[in-house]
Amino acid sequence: MRGLSPAVELEQLTRAIDPNGVALIVEVAPGADFEVVEVAVLEWIGRHAAGPVAVVLAEAPLPASPFERLMHGVKRIAPNLERLPLENALTTWLVPWRGAPHPLSETERRVAEAIARDTELAPLFHYNVVLGTARGHRAKVDLHWAEGRLVVEIDGWPDHGRRESFAADRRRDYELMLEGYIVLRLTNDDIEVDLAREIEKIRNLVRVRRATT
Repeated sequence: MRGLSPAVELEQLTRAIDPNGVALIVEVAPGADFEVVEVAVLEWIGRHAAGPVAVVLAEAPLPASPFERLMHGVKRIAPNLERLPLENALTTWLVPWRGAPHPLSETERRVAEAIARDTELAPLFHYNVVLGTARGHRAKVDLHWAEGRLVVEIDGWPDHGRRESFAADRRRDYELMLEGYIVLRLTNDDIEVDLAREIEKIRNLVRVRRATT
């Protein structure tokens, strides 16, 4: 559009495709010769597009590769545990499949199995859904009921017990509440002690939302 900067045009284009943003996944073939300028373009897109940019490499880049600029926070990804050598199971990060519980979270799987057996709750919830906020951030939530605007988060101490994580959780809850969501946080320990009680908490909020919306 005339008069708009390329950065604004890119942001508006991605918003037009999907208001919550568009994820760009760039797959690099083995042995591909990427130049510094191409990596810089990916960085620019990541700064200005409404959504994340992920680079997937079939093999680790060589030393002094241009991809060293993108290696902060790099993760090794595998589709499922059954294909992993046992010695690598603790060092490999499995991507949670959108709509399904995280494959490495026993607690999420227990909750998902309990909800799947529940005729009232089973049709409502999806897992590991990414929600956009009015402030332009993206929040991945553990359980999401779209119609009732209800989010359920399952918190373990290792992931949420640090000061930074605690603060980030509260900021994200605030942004979701601005979008009209109720956020329910369940702990791994409470689920371990009494799963049925935690499922009833979810059910109670579902009924409250249905009664008030």
